[in-house]
Amino acid sequence: MARLVLQAGWTPGTRALEIGTGIGLVGLAGLAAGLKVTFSDYDAQSLKLALHNAAQNNLPGAESLLFDWRDPPRQKFPVVLGCEVIYEAGLHDLVLGVLERMLAPGGVCWIGDPGRQYAPGFFAKAKARGYDVEIRDREFVLLPLKDGQPDLPIGQFRLQILRRT
Repeated sequence: MARLVLQAGWTPGTRALEIGTGIGLVGLAGLAAGLKVTFSDYDAQSLKLALHNAAQNNLPGAESLLFDWRDPPRQKFPVVLGCEVIYEAGLHDLVLGVLERMLAPGGVCWIGDPGRQYAPGFFAKAKARGYDVEIRDREFVLLPLKDGQPDLPIGQFRLQILRRT
């Protein structure tokens, strides 16, 4: 996902929120691509590490935001990035709740997943909540749908792109 974020051609200076930051790899790619990234996580150590990684790589414009997905702040971002955040079905409603609170109208969210079995369920829930959703593979090729689901086997990377309507 970091490679795709780096190559996406974002408008420089666009504010982006990375959810479930971990070490911040996707957010670092966003910074390198010109985004102004706010790393977010519920773990303060993850945020310190992500900010440290940004500084070590001379990537300015990074901020951090500590919060629990059950109570997201009321800040809005035109771009939300998350990778490996939908690995359990129980996380889907939490992630969608964060998007409902924090994704700006007209905004876009990229959710990367390595092809776990629960990814199609997230796709269905996002569509049911009114998001326009497209699925792309690791080369950013748009995937066709088969029976309403992306035609990609379990175990292969997929990028779910959600847009607020």
